[in-house]
Amino acid sequence: MKRAQGLGASLALLVTCGPSAPPGPTPAEAADGAALQRLLTDRAYAEALAPAEEAVAADLPVRAAERLREATLPAARAQLARLGAFSPASPAGRRATAKARDALQARMEALETYAAALERGLVEDLVLVDALRDMRVAENAIDAALGEAAALRGAREARPHGAEPRPATHDTPAAPATRPATPR
Repeated sequence: MKRAQGLGASLALLVTCGPSAPPGPTPAEAADGAALQRLLTDRAYAEALAPAEEAVAADLPVRAAERLREATLPAARAQLARLGAFSPASPAGRRATAKARDALQARMEALETYAAALERGLVEDLVLVDALRDMRVAENAIDAALGEAAALRGAREARPHGAEPRPATHDTPAAPATRPATPR
């Protein structure tokens, strides 16, 4: 009888305590995630990219390359510099920031290649296709870094209000937008 009572008490304690829910983000992680989200959702880059994309759509590749070099690349460099000045307080924030830095750097390199390909004018070559693919891969990596920042914050949904998923291209599937949609 005593053994049954002891077993019942142990079972009641186990049920009451049970497996604990996973801990939420620490205050430092939440702050790091919020700051990283602000850095990655900076509208200056998207606004600088729009005129270049409009020139591409109008079959003006040399003008598009000029816009990339005059506005888009400086905006991307400024965003990377702001991220470089950010000092996360948590180990998770440092890891997420390093991934974001790598993604922004990859985007810079892809933009340089894209501008160089556009400067040659309307030509059919694989350099342009590769540059576009590299830009999509970099943008997807930035989206992933933004999602990680949202997770650090403990946000239930990484997509900001009003952001739309980016459409698929011929070589990559659609990426869920986790920041304001960049004109494509």
